[in-house]
Amino acid sequence: MATVTLPDPYQGRPLPTPIPYINPGNGQHTFGPMPFNEPSNIADFQGQVGVMNVAGTGHDGAGAPLVFGGPTMDMRFQRGAYVTADGVHHQGSFVHI
Repeated sequence: MATVTLPDPYQGRPLPTPIPYINPGNGQHTFGPMPFNEPSNIADFQGQVGVMNVAGTGHDGAGAPLVFGGPTMDMRFQRGAYVTADGVHHQGSFVHI
């Protein structure tokens, strides 16, 4: 089997700091996509955030009905400025699936 090396999307930069008080028990660092909840999952972030609930129906490979998602399943994007744990300011875009 061949080994594939993917490029480092952060180019060696420190990762953004997650907001520590958001759901620390589940490791997700996000609030559910509900009105008035914090949509970002990055501390010290200023920019645009989009949240979309994901739910629907489809069919599996055998044609059987398949239900997926629900009110707590979402996808998010963030684009803007953030500060990493080492205090350095960066610009970036992120997707949370």
